[in-house]
Amino acid sequence: MAKGGSIEGEKLRGLQHHRAPHRVSSGLQITSVDPTSPRGKVDVGTAAVLVEGGTETPADEEMEEETSCFTTSQSVVITRCPGVTKHVEKEIVEQKATKVSNALQTCEVSDVIQGRAREKFELQRLNDRLSSFIERVRLLEAHNRSLAKEASNLRSNYSGDISRLRGVYNADLEQLRASLAASEDRCAHYEVRAKRAEAELNDVQQVLRAKEKQTACDQERLKTRTEQLKAAENEVQEIQQRCTSMAEERAKETCEFKRLQEQLKDACLVSFAVMRGLQQSLLQRLVLAPSNW
Repeated sequence: MAKGGSIEGEKLRGLQHHRAPHRVSSGLQITSVDPTSPRGKVDVGTAAVLVEGGTETPADEEMEEETSCFTTSQSVVITRCPGVTKHVEKEIVEQKATKVSNALQTCEVSDVIQGRAREKFELQRLNDRLSSFIERVRLLEAHNRSLAKEASNLRSNYSGDISRLRGVYNADLEQLRASLAASEDRCAHYEVRAKRAEAELNDVQQVLRAKEKQTACDQERLKTRTEQLKAAENEVQEIQQRCTSMAEERAKETCEFKRLQEQLKDACLVSFAVMRGLQQSLLQRLVLAPSNW
């Protein structure tokens, strides 16, 4: 693992070294990149086309151009800055291309060594995983064989019991099915009775509602009759009171009439006596009168 880490570190340092841009006083910028990257897919010979091209206009010189060339493992990006002559650019490109080609050869060897070491490490890891998988498969197969043997033993030992239980369960199931059918028939009969009872209940409820309405009307009439009866009772009490007062007055008048009758009798007796005395005195006068004449 230490060796793999050192190889990865060297690769990263090499990539950083070759990725770092190289600037020169002439205005060119040369950068080495990985050919696997998107910028490493430029065709070989682009840098030469940049150097050997025709005359550029001032507008083209103001724009920065970038081209690249690559080998099997690395690529070189050449950036041309404005304001540089063709001759100076050509010399700088040749010098930098020579340096980069020398560096790329060293990088190719180190990349191959690192790739082989990485492949060896991956193969060893895959072999370890494969051996562990094979061991697990072997253990699982042995476990499956033991389980299959145990299942066959259980089938042979309990096949008779299972058949007997199957018969018992089938008989119970048939009995339950018959009971269920009878229950369904009873349920249908009870449903019919329930519907009939519901219809009767609706009729009874309608009659009850009619009776309640009639009862309410009767209660209203009873209330009215009760009020009328109370009024009649009050009137009867008044009449009784009047009758009592009239009876008392009649009794008083009867007593007064009796008293007056007695007075009248006394007066009649007195008047009879007076009239008798007057008649006697008149007779005496009449008797005495002729003698005086």
